Amino acid sequence: MNWLLARGYGVITKEFSTARARKLAKRVHEWRDDPAFVGRQVGWLPIEEEPEDYVRPMRHLLLRLPNDDGKWEYAALLVSLRLEQVVSVCQQMGIELPPSPDCLLLAAVRLYDLRGGGIETSFREDKQGLGITKRGKKRFEAQRMLRLLGSLAHNLVIWARSWLAQTCETLQQYGIVRLVRDLFHVSGFLRFNRHGRLKKVALNQAAPLAKLIAEPLRQLLARSQHCRYFGPNLGCK
Repeated sequence: MNWLLARGYGVITKEFSTARARKLAKRVHEWRDDPAFVGRQVGWLPIEEEPEDYVRPMRHLLLRLPNDDGKWEYAALLVSLRLEQVVSVCQQMGIELPPSPDCLLLAAVRLYDLRGGGIETSFREDKQGLGITKRGKKRFEAQRMLRLLGSLAHNLVIWARSWLAQTCETLQQYGIVRLVRDLFHVSGFLRFNRHGRLKKVALNQAAPLAKLIAEPLRQLLARSQHCRYFGPNLGCK
């Protein structure tokens, strides 16, 4: 956060801890109903209660929503944008705001509600498809390297999907979980020459997705200088 703030970025983001949000919510003096979300209430953490952990002024915006048992569930947002900045962004995005003292409060919540969800979805796919939460190291350096390898694996899967989808648009709809679990588990054989270079790929025709990947794989590897020949068991003739 301080890295971003020190470089002049404006930030609206969610606090990492639900327990911390619950603790901060106890210090909110006044809650306002959110007209765009039935049952949700929002409120600022008093300025005098704000922690001095950041290199630029930062405000905590607390949200609470009753669950099925009638108990409050809490979330905390961190906001570094000034009123005029938030209003300007809302105007550019066509978001109508009520002319009231709660303008900044509601505008910040609106902008957070419009987040795309792509990051959360990407993390969830990595956890399910690559199993990044099932591996851990005790030493910081080892854990950092493990995280870098996880990022590399993520990128390789996404790149592979892009390469294969050039001749099979259906594959573009596959997420990381389905790519790793289903597509990359198609059985077959690889044949290498005495120099260790791949010379032949043969897929199991009985595999459900063999026909789907056969032609994209054929065209992708046909560009290789070392892999020109594909056996008759490639999956589709």
